Amino acid sequence: MNPSYREQELMHGGGPPMQNPPAGIASIEFFREPLNNMDSPPTAPVVMVISSLPPESSRYVCPSCQANIQTRVEHKSGTMTHIIALLLCLFGCWCCAPIPYCIESCRDAYHYCPACAAYLGTSARD
Repeated sequence: MNPSYREQELMHGGGPPMQNPPAGIASIEFFREPLNNMDSPPTAPVVMVISSLPPESSRYVCPSCQANIQTRVEHKSGTMTHIIALLLCLFGCWCCAPIPYCIESCRDAYHYCPACAAYLGTSARD
């Protein structure tokens, strides 16, 4: 008696039913079993951003690793940096246009945790 399609599907891990191999060829069956909820889809990491950060490094408790840290700050050019450079060009000081890209007070401050490298927030120049 041949098993039904559903019985074959359950026996072989949910895939298509196995066909009987030709004579003289060995048949190997693999059974798929869940491994401690490893079949569930991965969850996205939760990102908590601290609001109202100062432009300089400051002390916080990292929401990611719960460590008491002094933030690591990276300065990057933002909208205000580009606007200042554009205004310098428009007013004839085109040779001074690169200066806002070299001054930290004209750039946005991005805060990171030095322990786990999690992004904590930005102090933007508005």
